[in-house]
Amino acid sequence: MKKEDKEILVRIDRYIRGELREEEKERLWKDFLRKPEYYHWFETELHLRRMKESDGGSGSGSTNGKEHLNGMPGGRVLNGNGSPVMSMMSQMRPYTWVVAAAAVLTIIFGLRFFLLQDSSDVHDLAINRIDATELSGAGITRSDDQVGDSDQVALSRGIAFAYNGDEADAAEQFILVLQTSNNQEMVSKAVLNLGIVRYNQQNFEEASMHFSRSLQSGALTAFQEEKTRWFLANSYLNLGQNQNTLTELDAILDIKGRYETAAFQLKQNLTGSGE
Repeated sequence: MKKEDKEILVRIDRYIRGELREEEKERLWKDFLRKPEYYHWFETELHLRRMKESDGGSGSGSTNGKEHLNGMPGGRVLNGNGSPVMSMMSQMRPYTWVVAAAAVLTIIFGLRFFLLQDSSDVHDLAINRIDATELSGAGITRSDDQVGDSDQVALSRGIAFAYNGDEADAAEQFILVLQTSNNQEMVSKAVLNLGIVRYNQQNFEEASMHFSRSLQSGALTAFQEEKTRWFLANSYLNLGQNQNTLTELDAILDIKGRYETAAFQLKQNLTGSGE
């Protein structure tokens, strides 16, 4: 691993644990914009720590206090003697963390399909929460325009807040992008992310509005369109709008992508037939 890469991992670890000064935080975000791969490392590190915290009894504890991620409260990961755990990515062989994260997400997604089959209440068929890994990030392009960079930072910070469970602060950042960005792709991502946050806050009415607006933007990739329709279908289901739910499920089935199996199962539960 290159010296620069190691240094970035150390700074990411210190950032998550709230040890960076304000100017150091700003420099790290500029590095994320300069090299999007570093931002993906940051996202993955957050996700792996969340999985480790959720695992509970693996020998690592957590304090009832909170660490500070960019000034935000969140759970600190500690080892058995109370010392902070080093970067989980730095403890893995190259690409191992990618495989590990993907495997866990696949298992979670598969269990969700299985549990749908035993549900007797229509509203119980809807997903409870949308994982933060579904948020759309900003790090695929970099604009030389300062305003564009500011929009990317706001979107990325919103995602960091959401990963840390601070949904109100995440929504504030996504709204900031909507108010300041002139880039349709950035606006579309912010709208989608805001819909995810509102869904997790159980504000399904507003979530459905944001998902619908995101679909109408015409700026989504085919993959983003499919998952947005899936989230919209679940929003409608929570609102008791079964016909609108079925309309979105049919659109997903036509796409034949990642959510095809979930859409088929949900439609079968709603109508008694997957046809």
